[in-house]
Amino acid sequence: MSPKPPQIVDRLPAEPTVGDSLAKPFDLHLSRRGALKGLLGFAGAALVAPALSRMASARSSAPKDKKIRDIDKGRLGTTITMELESAPFPHKNSSYKDSTVIVFVPNHFRVRSDYRIDVLIHFHGYRDTARDAMLRHQMREQFEASKQNAIVIFPQGPVNSDDMDGGKLDEAGGLLSLLTEVRLTLQTSSLQASMGRAGIPNKARIGKCLLSAHSGGFRVLSYCLERGGYDVNEVFLFDALYGRTGTFRDWVAETYPRSGPMSERHKLISFYSGPAPSAENRRLMYFFDKQKIEYVSEEIEGTELSKRDITKARAVFIKTSSTHDRVLFRTNALRDCLYASCLSRFVKTDWFKDTSAPRISPR
Repeated sequence: MSPKPPQIVDRLPAEPTVGDSLAKPFDLHLSRRGALKGLLGFAGAALVAPALSRMASARSSAPKDKKIRDIDKGRLGTTITMELESAPFPHKNSSYKDSTVIVFVPNHFRVRSDYRIDVLIHFHGYRDTARDAMLRHQMREQFEASKQNAIVIFPQGPVNSDDMDGGKLDEAGGLLSLLTEVRLTLQTSSLQASMGRAGIPNKARIGKCLLSAHSGGFRVLSYCLERGGYDVNEVFLFDALYGRTGTFRDWVAETYPRSGPMSERHKLISFYSGPAPSAENRRLMYFFDKQKIEYVSEEIEGTELSKRDITKARAVFIKTSSTHDRVLFRTNALRDCLYASCLSRFVKTDWFKDTSAPRISPR
């Protein structure tokens, strides 16, 4: 039986955003052994153990580039563990030292004819690590299943800590610096050769940028929106709106009057379940009502919103029946956010066969 998450604590003092409250989020922490047990529980030992064995055997020899710590070529794609100067940490005002940034490139990825690389960056929450969150929330599996032609970046935040510090990503231009260094590292000759047709050529540049967060990861995400130095197209929050609500309101409103392709308009999808995120999501909806910004919402997951709804809307609010630590994967929430996103896809999918159907089957 999984341990119960800790109780929501009292609200912390407001951030320096007018009218925005900040509640302390929570996460379940699992050790690597605990993460494996969780996977065994969800997928079955017969499925997971061989997969882990294949992953271990597929690791390449020591990478030549000093920024590349590990290259893991698996069934779904290539997972590269980097140590980057633009990682959130180390930072002059923090004791955290881990400079890990993990990048996943699915096997179906191909650089487009315009040489733009679309990316999703995910920020983990409290009492977690980038790797454990990636594994436990089945993020590579969901990303590969969406067949989107993009890559995923997992920066390491505060390691296993009740802390929302974003380090260098809280600073002006921090997001742009991370995107640039990841791209340059992926373009090293040894890594290009290792990745074959999914490699990143030297002339490629970053294209669309999507951000997602679980729990306390919302704070660093909000600073990336405010001062990251690179325009963000879409945001996915997974039980992760605990404050700084005005930042998300202003970001959606910034492009709301625009017409044209969805890639030129800011879009937000927010799943919520806990008391504090529920209150902040309703607060954000109230802000949108006052500014006459249209949004769609559902109170019982899978009963009201169609696939078309979550694809076309500028803002989507879903009250999920999933627990806090399972909101990302129990109903394939991340996968469906990606399906409904502005990203490009080269591989066919039947997800859109009936766009009037609900995202998940009603229970």
